[in-house]
Parts: sequence; C-alpha cells; structure tokens
Amino acid sequence: MVTVLRPPADLPSGITVPDLTDLTLQTAGMDTGAAMWLLFDRVAGEIQRLVSEAETRAEDVEHPLNHDREPPPDCRRQLAQLRNQFLQLGTIIRPTLRVVEEIIDDELDLTNEGQELFTRDTEIRLIAVRNTLTHSLNQVTYWTENLRTMQDSLSDYLNREQAKSGNRLAAMASIMLLPTFLVGLYGMNIDAGYFPEFGWLNGYLLAWILIVVITAIQVVVFRRMGWLSRR
Repeated sequence: MVTVLRPPADLPSGITVPDLTDLTLQTAGMDTGAAMWLLFDRVAGEIQRLVSEAETRAEDVEHPLNHDREPPPDCRRQLAQLRNQFLQLGTIIRPTLRVVEEIIDDELDLTNEGQELFTRDTEIRLIAVRNTLTHSLNQVTYWTENLRTMQDSLSDYLNREQAKSGNRLAAMASIMLLPTFLVGLYGMNIDAGYFPEFGWLNGYLLAWILIVVITAIQVVVFRRMGWLSRR
C-alpha cells in the first residue's frame, strides 16, 4: 500500500490530495495484490471524475460556438485551460493504463516462493479498472481533438463579428456622406443664378426632404444587406 503522510505544499490551485482514510480501512486483511487493485480502482474513479468535470466545462463552451451564439468573454482562455487539463489527464491515464494492462496480461508480477503477487482473481478485477481507464482515455483523446475544432470555430466567429463591425461602420459613413454634402452645399455662399432652388419658397425644405429620403433609402438598403443588423 502507498500511504500519503503529508500532502505536497506546491499543488496547483483547486487540486487536493484525496482522502484515503477509508481505503486504508478497506484494505485491512487484504493481500498485497488485492490492496493494489483497490488502489487502482480508486485512482481510476478519481480520474473519471476529473475527466467528467472537464468534459462538462468543455460542453458549456462548445454549445454557443456550435449554435453561432456569442461565446463567453474569456472563451479563448477557457479553451487553453481545458486543453492543458486534458493533456495533463492524458499523461496520467496512459502510464496507469499501461501498468494495469501489463498486470492483466501477466507481464508484470512479483513471485515469492512460487506465489504470485497479483493472483488471477486480482487480474480479473483489474479488467473493470482497465475499462474505466480506457473510457477516460477515449474521452480525453476526443476532447483534445475537438478543442482544436472549437478554437477554429472561435476564430471564425471573431472574424465574422469583425467583418460585421466593418460593414456597420461603412454603412454609417455612407449614410452620413450625402446628407453632409447637401448640408455643406446649401450652407455655401453661391450665386443664386446658378442654383435656382435658392429662389424657391421651400428651397431649404427641399434640402431636408432630400436628406431624409436619401438617408431612409440607404438605411433600408443596408439593413437588407445585413450591414446594420446584429446577426
């Protein structure tokens, strides 16, 4: 049995050493091989729990990206943290799974006076542990690959939003251009002989009508093009 007498002081934030007090009590009276099986079973269970928690977080980030919704503000940081977490879990699972498989295949064992450390009963029990570790490894592999796709989806979303912002700015500039030109034109001191509308009773009213009509037409056109809409 492996007993942790003092937890390390440099553990990452949010990571704690599991309480193995009950495990010590359960191993009382067990042979060494059975105690090792119980320890492997606990380790596999803890790994599965960590993988499930990381998977839940990854699904929360994945949902808005797959449905073209606004992702969380810190989405890029979350993706980086999740990728690092899945990679670390993979480095834990692979060697643990390798040891379990070697014990099951009778490639790793210690004999004492003809007696095996890991009996056939222990090897059979370890098959369930192997299945749990294999499932966890498959989940880690899937999400490690899927996170790359999520990174690409996030980049595509940000590029689309940037293009939409550029379109909105271009539409606003175009909408303001002609009205500004008309306002500037009618504010200049120009010979009335060249501009007969200066002699009209409602010359400036015509200018305002033109400004409103041109602005309304441009707003309708740009809305249909999607340049002034959120989506």
